[in-house]
Amino acid sequence: MESTCMVLQQVEVAKAAALGGDWAGVLAVLRQWLQSVEEPVQGQSSEMQEAILALALQVLDAGDFATRWQVGKLLPAFGPMAIAPLIAILEDEEADLEERWFAGRLLGEFRSPEAIAALVRVLQKKPAPDLAAIAAHALANQGTVAIAPLTRLLSDPATSSLAVHALAQIPDAGVVPPLLGVVTHDDPAVRSAAILALSNFRDEPLMPVLVAAAQDRATAVRRAAAIGLGRRATPVSESELRPVFALLLKDLQMPVCEQAAIALGRLKTPSAIHLLAAELQSPLTPPPLQIAVIRALAWTEIPLALTLLAQALPHLPIAACLETIQVLGRVPKGPLQPQAAGILLAFWATHPAPAMLEPALLRALAHAWELLGDPGAVSALEQLRHHAQPQVALHASSALTRLSAQFPS
Repeated sequence: MESTCMVLQQVEVAKAAALGGDWAGVLAVLRQWLQSVEEPVQGQSSEMQEAILALALQVLDAGDFATRWQVGKLLPAFGPMAIAPLIAILEDEEADLEERWFAGRLLGEFRSPEAIAALVRVLQKKPAPDLAAIAAHALANQGTVAIAPLTRLLSDPATSSLAVHALAQIPDAGVVPPLLGVVTHDDPAVRSAAILALSNFRDEPLMPVLVAAAQDRATAVRRAAAIGLGRRATPVSESELRPVFALLLKDLQMPVCEQAAIALGRLKTPSAIHLLAAELQSPLTPPPLQIAVIRALAWTEIPLALTLLAQALPHLPIAACLETIQVLGRVPKGPLQPQAAGILLAFWATHPAPAMLEPALLRALAHAWELLGDPGAVSALEQLRHHAQPQVALHASSALTRLSAQFPS
């Protein structure tokens, strides 16, 4: 009885706050009520439950975005009783779009056939993009029970893109058949999303699908295929995939080439590394791809990759040369650090006069030696400390200070 009286008092306080537009005050009462009982809607009369829920919905209706966000954290605690009013808000085409967005988002937290049906109905009506996106996301949150309704949405050009992205968010092999059904869809956005999603399922025999997508006419699909092949490729499958990666690395579209370079770097096999190195040294390789290849080689953290970077370094244009120095400076502690430091010292030795190198390269060398903690670079840094350009001298002084702390004489 005492508990009921307390709840009644809380409701009256919240109603008064709502009348004054004090939504923060209403939220405070709702939080207090939720914290006061372990099961908020258990043990209360249906009238009391509805009164408290009505207050929460009033905040959702009249609050600003931040207030709606806060009440959205509380509404799931009301359980199934909140589903019907949220569906009503979602389907009310006269309601505020932001309020409908929140209603759709919240329905994704309820495992309910009614919620699924409402979300599907909204998508079929081709709503505003933001509302459609949140409805699709909410469906994905339903898990495997949403696979069937999402599959049906794939057949409608107006909802196929949203449906395929929602299916991609469900980590269950049950999405594989419907995704396979759209890898030849007319819309390249649908094809690419399906390819990316399928590449997450390593236990499925999907490699032929990814290989076929590597020859798709759409750049987005070929890029997705490169990403997917990078996820799925193994040293065992490398001989089969090498021609595919070689083709992707020569693609006319840079996003495809860059993803192919990343994929080859993930393989870390000698042939993959040699393929990257050959692309790096080709005079026809555009500068952005050179940068991507340099990073891919460095990420392998394989001695062979650093050796091939060292061979290419003296012949690279300034931008690629700068990137190579920077990635060598970031080699993590371990057996590769002395190799990286040695490469940089050898490069320095081929330019006995600092004036022969661009100031940007000199700054990068000084910083790389500082990061690598290479005492063998002290002599070179002493020369750079007296460089005419202040930034070069500053980087050299910083490196010398750090080295002297690491290796006190």
